[in-house]
Amino acid sequence: MCLCVTVRVSRGTVAAVAFAGLLTAILTSDTVRGWLEALVQQALNP
Repeated sequence: MCLCVTVRVSRGTVAAVAFAGLLTAILTSDTVRGWLEALVQQALNP
C-alpha cells in the first residue's frame, strides 16, 4: 500500500472525528436543545 493512501485515509478519519465532535457540541448546547424540545412539543401537541 502506498504511503499517500494511508495519509489520505488518516486525514479522512481525523476529519470525520472532528465533524462528529462538532455535531456533538452543537446538539448538546442549551440553545439547540431548547429548539429541539420546542419542535418536538409542537409536533406532539395538536
